[in-house]
Amino acid sequence: MSRVNLHILSLLFVFLYVGNAEAFFFTKVPKLKKSHLVMGKSSTSALNPESIKVLVWNIHKGKDKGFYDDFTRLGEDRDILMIQELYNSKHVIDSLDHFLGFRFDVGISFRYRFKKHIYSGTMIGSHVEPSYTKISRSRDREPVVNTPKVLTIGSYPIEGHNDLLIINIHGMNVTSNKAFYRQIDDAIKSMSGHRGPIIFAGDFNTNRQKRIDYLQRNLVQRLGFKDMQFRNDERMKSAFTKLIIDFTFTRGLKVIDSEVLGKLKSSDHKAMYFEVAVDDGKSSNIASK
Repeated sequence: MSRVNLHILSLLFVFLYVGNAEAFFFTKVPKLKKSHLVMGKSSTSALNPESIKVLVWNIHKGKDKGFYDDFTRLGEDRDILMIQELYNSKHVIDSLDHFLGFRFDVGISFRYRFKKHIYSGTMIGSHVEPSYTKISRSRDREPVVNTPKVLTIGSYPIEGHNDLLIINIHGMNVTSNKAFYRQIDDAIKSMSGHRGPIIFAGDFNTNRQKRIDYLQRNLVQRLGFKDMQFRNDERMKSAFTKLIIDFTFTRGLKVIDSEVLGKLKSSDHKAMYFEVAVDDGKSSNIASK
């Protein structure tokens, strides 16, 4: 195959599988120490153990019609916001300004080379001041575009209980399964020693059955997580394999209500919208793998 044909195939790969042609030409990965941003200021000190309300949503960079109205409406009664594909356009930042008394922790996956103020990544928002936050960058990078994925992680106090650990993931996409497994292993390592409840959720990009099997084997069977089930389950599926790619895994929590907001048109993903409470006597204590 000629070099020209190889180049054309690479471009098609970007357009068809990554869905972001800009990334091929214009992205740059910042240094890790410059990849964790904090915006806003929290207004409360602890979560209510009897009711913790969460929104998990890949917002498609907030570029679809109706995003601002949907996000500000759906997020207004939530305690925790877990966002994938954050994009700090004015439109998106204006939506964050709506959440008075919220702190937002952003893990940057990449910046745009010629618009250095613009970035994309994962974000956790809460009105509760976290006791601990960090980001974890994937050891592997997506082919062609050469960008990593980032876990954004936060530990949030719960009144009268151990902290709630939040791990927000945007999973490896068109890499090998082994690269995906390494990212999941890094997330599990981040849980090591945590004695409180855990929510591990986001866009896992489980576009192959072996990836779902890995999650079930290592999270559900080995570590005792629950794979949250939803009313109106219209979660995003892979266009190629028709497998669900958005998941929520919990430990040390009981579900009060959980729903997929299937009527949303303001992103290509449907939001996972749920309320949980601390499950007394079932706190997490995850040993390192």
